[in-house]
Amino acid sequence: NHNQDGILTGADSTSDVAIENSEFAYSGQTPTPGYEHYMYIGAIHSFTLRGSYSHDVFEGNLVKSRARTNYILYNRITGESGSDSYELDLPNGGRSFVIGNIIEQGASSPNHTIIEYGAEGIPAGRSTELYVVNNTIVNDESAGTFVAVSGAGTVPAILRNNIFAGPGTITTQGTAVLEANLTAAGGDPKFVNRAAYDYRLLAGSPAIDAGVAPGTGASVSLEPTFEYVHPASAVARVTKGSAIDRGAYEYVP
Repeated sequence: NHNQDGILTGADSTSDVAIENSEFAYSGQTPTPGYEHYMYIGAIHSFTLRGSYSHDVFEGNLVKSRARTNYILYNRITGESGSDSYELDLPNGGRSFVIGNIIEQGASSPNHTIIEYGAEGIPAGRSTELYVVNNTIVNDESAGTFVAVSGAGTVPAILRNNIFAGPGTITTQGTAVLEANLTAAGGDPKFVNRAAYDYRLLAGSPAIDAGVAPGTGASVSLEPTFEYVHPASAVARVTKGSAIDRGAYEYVP
């Protein structure tokens, strides 16, 4: 907390980096605004972020990774009162699994895109598979884009069982596969306390029992097996009704 950067890696193509059950907070405000990323992962083999809490950065990104493969699983990545740019920045694409996260764009963000994929170019031979499954993604800005995929991303992104709360375009990719997502048109998701970033579901939420089978991607199960617990932890997720709930949480009566 209160650093210029959090973790900055090199670009060893054989490296695997995992960050688990960790908190990153209140960094940035340096002479080079826009570079104060909490996690700036270079062009390594793989990056895993699991059960962690990243919030309130100033100017930089909450998570940025150039890894060939990314596993972003069961985290709380929330702008809150900070002025972060992207919440999740995957600028060079790569096979990326974004599953079971809480992601929120705060009202002071200068960049209206929440998840960015491929904006800085996708190297030749690199996968352009993006799986965004069972996340709760909240936009507290007046407009924006939830998932921006550059034109270099030629494989249709899979956006399945997510809650997209707040205004904005769901995705810029016209070929993206959109399945069983809850958007503003589907009604109030009925969070326990949206103002306090508690996005668990209340009774009567249209997200309850409304998901579809998460399926697989690149022979990897897309089913969320955990859910985030504040702060910086996760517990097993068990489907309780007739179908999996949309979003990052199963409803608990």
